[in-house]
Amino acid sequence: MGSEQWLTCKEVAEYWQLSQNTVNRMIKRGELDAVRFGTVWRIPAASVAAYERERGALVNES
Repeated sequence: MGSEQWLTCKEVAEYWQLSQNTVNRMIKRGELDAVRFGTVWRIPAASVAAYERERGALVNES
């Protein structure tokens, strides 16, 4: 098994200083890769890094 690090929507939201709803919308729009485990989404840490590389700095960062 791989040692992929999985993050919750809450963790990603806190890291990016966004709401959990915003992260959920990003997943549903296909902007952020995630996997659904039961009723919760898990986001691979590699997907967060890839999003940041592709999109550059987030709007919330000053």
